Amino acid sequence: MNALRLIMLATLLLVGDVVAVHGQTPSALPPGMTQDQFDAMVDAIGKALVVKLRNEGALPVPVSPAAPSQSEVAGNVVADRLAAFLEKAEHVLRAVPTLGT
Repeated sequence: MNALRLIMLATLLLVGDVVAVHGQTPSALPPGMTQDQFDAMVDAIGKALVVKLRNEGALPVPVSPAAPSQSEVAGNVVADRLAAFLEKAEHVLRAVPTLGT
């Protein structure tokens, strides 16, 4: 009987979390700001953050691309296989009704 109660409790908690996530409304824009202005502000903040982190040395400065070596070509094969796997995994997860919505 205790096992049934635990299963019901876990089910209720899981369903409650799903309802809580889907029940949220998207946040509103700041007053007096259009979506284009908000997007431009987000882009400007992101670019400023990248510049600041590069100046502090937290991000490496991009180097000019050289001819790909054999290890880079092998890395591309791994990246391609990973991308294919993730695409298949997405289809599998979307097939589960509660995860695909």
